[in-house]
Amino acid sequence: MASNVASGMYRANGNMFRTLGQIMQRPQLANPTNIQSQSLVQEVSPLSFINNFVGSFSQRRWGTRGGNRGNTYQPSTLKRKRRLGFLARMRSISGRKVIRRRQLKGRWYLSH
Repeated sequence: MASNVASGMYRANGNMFRTLGQIMQRPQLANPTNIQSQSLVQEVSPLSFINNFVGSFSQRRWGTRGGNRGNTYQPSTLKRKRRLGFLARMRSISGRKVIRRRQLKGRWYLSH
């Protein structure tokens, strides 16, 4: 058990769990000084900068940045009637107020 905890894993009820230390740890670079010297040697031309900048926008075009915007309504008559129907409105005081307001306004349809 001690060796598993030291390596970041432990077993409880037959399941493997990661410790907080293992979750929070970042991968380390092999030789950071070597990478820095290579990056200093490379020059960045304005043309390559523009290509990378424009390319980042074109890659995002088909992504899911907006999440579920636009496709969240999945209609169901049963749920609509249960939530917004006449009998559902009549069950509560605020629902009866909604029906009354719509009556006074002259709506043809008081609810779903």
